[in-house]
Amino acid sequence: MDWLRELARRLRMLIHRRQYDADLEEEMRLHLKLRQQEQLQSGMTASLLTSPTSLPLSQERRNALLGISR
Repeated sequence: MDWLRELARRLRMLIHRRQYDADLEEEMRLHLKLRQQEQLQSGMTASLLTSPTSLPLSQERRNALLGISR
């Protein structure tokens, strides 16, 4: 029955792929922003940081960050 649940999950992801990608993009940007805050608190200067909104995440970069290989 696990295979049936997995199949349903994959079908939902295919049907709602745009929303899934948008949610994932937002989450990755949040993590980048939180990491920047941690780096600032540890003493890194703001001029060395890059704004997470200026970094478009390509599909390849997103997959690499998530550990997904295709």
